[in-house]
Amino acid sequence: MEKLARRYEAVRNRLLGEQARLPLDLPLGYWAVSTDKHLLPLLGYRVGELLNLSFWELMGLRLVGPVRAGRACAVLERIGREGAGTGTRGARTRAGARRGSRPEVTGHAWEEIRTALGRLGIGEEPLGRYAPTLAAHSWMPMWERRFGMFLRHSLPELQAMPGLGELAIGAAVAVCQSLHEALAAGGRPEEVLAAARPERVRRAEGWVQAMLRSDRVPEVATIVRGLLRPLVEQVREDAVEAVGVAAGMRLGLGGRPALLREIGAALGATHEGARLRLLRVAQVMKVRWQEGEEFLEELCGKLGRAKGGAHQAALLRLAREVFYPTGKPAEVRTVRRFLRAQGAGRKGPGQE
Repeated sequence: MEKLARRYEAVRNRLLGEQARLPLDLPLGYWAVSTDKHLLPLLGYRVGELLNLSFWELMGLRLVGPVRAGRACAVLERIGREGAGTGTRGARTRAGARRGSRPEVTGHAWEEIRTALGRLGIGEEPLGRYAPTLAAHSWMPMWERRFGMFLRHSLPELQAMPGLGELAIGAAVAVCQSLHEALAAGGRPEEVLAAARPERVRRAEGWVQAMLRSDRVPEVATIVRGLLRPLVEQVREDAVEAVGVAAGMRLGLGGRPALLREIGAALGATHEGARLRLLRVAQVMKVRWQEGEEFLEELCGKLGRAKGGAHQAALLRLAREVFYPTGKPAEVRTVRRFLRAQGAGRKGPGQE
């Protein structure tokens, strides 16, 4: 405790001596980063107010103990290093630290970021659409949240939200910071957003659009190469390996399409375990390529009407049920017929 008291008094005295260059009327949350969530009782205090408190007066504040006092001291040290600057040179987010690349963002830098991104019109798009990888945060509903939810709030307000931990905030801030940096480098908004999407998803979307413009019926191998394999590879990257394996087996990328019991056996899981892994596939695609369902539906219809396109249309319907399952009885029956035609075997009702 005495060591912490000496540390606090040292940084306090230093900042009081430099107060001419510091905006002391701003709240402590102005310099807070996503990992400072536990400082919530102090984030509303103005820096000048805190500097007028001795260490023991700080400890006397409600809900403040040695841990929060230590974190407050760390923020004051950050203020001493950064002054009235941009505040992007602090510690890294945990998600960013695992990638070893991105510096943390402080409260006032976040204000610049959310103002700039607010002009892009992405408020209703899922956060995960532009994330480098969904593996940075394993809780998929986090990536389904809309950009607007984050861009409407300051960093202290995000930290005060129930259900948003420091990892979730750090992951969201890292995605927004990446887009902001690309814009600041002079990129045109539409180009920045396009480049931020996964290359495999862009490749698959481009392939579907080309097929919709074409008059020819693609070969099965072309569908696998242009559409199915890139999307399965994206799922494999964004989720655990077993989820990618389940998607590949269901689509028959390693041979014939597999039943759920066969997928479960290959993964050492049950029929239900295989079904849950395929649901994870759908979660990834909902975030990464939400318009893909309409694209696949349109291409299915076109190939179904084309001469010699029935088999390809059935394969695409299977793909749509893997990536965007509807659960509609008619679609399930179509998938079952296709699986039987491909030699997947017969089962009792409900086993796929």
